Amino acid sequence: MATTTTTPSELSVKNLFLLIVGCFGLCAAAAWLGSNFTMNGVEGWYQTIHKPSFNPPNEVFAPVWFALYTMMAVSLFYVLKTHHPNKTLAIVVFVVQLGLNALWSLLFFKLHLIGFALIDMIIMLGLMITYYFIVKPIRPLAAYLFIPYIAWVAFATVLTASIWSMN
Repeated sequence: MATTTTTPSELSVKNLFLLIVGCFGLCAAAAWLGSNFTMNGVEGWYQTIHKPSFNPPNEVFAPVWFALYTMMAVSLFYVLKTHHPNKTLAIVVFVVQLGLNALWSLLFFKLHLIGFALIDMIIMLGLMITYYFIVKPIRPLAAYLFIPYIAWVAFATVLTASIWSMN
């Protein structure tokens, strides 16, 4: 199917600005929510559990997630600017996986439910891959922006599975 992208002449500069702010705001809200659960857990319980040798230092996570949330917001922005029959499906999958992203932090760091966090992450990873394949024909760049996120969450899934098995 042919994809049409909204041109700047069709969207005012103000509307483009509001659209990009909304995309970044949505991703920032999920990041903020997840980080609220993470902050307390990292300093307490997380220090006491067994972790595999490939567990990155805590300082790595914030800059990686900042970059990933930025790419996610840009990906969503590109999808929202298009006219495509699968646009709504892409948006729904994006929002659900973003919600699961924040839920993982609650399950893992706040509730200490590592097994449920792993299940959450596996479902999230499946939705991220689904988003990639839905979005690729709509706007390839939007799909490619998800590749680092998919790679990181795949690694984090292995890490979570390892932590679960060790504890």
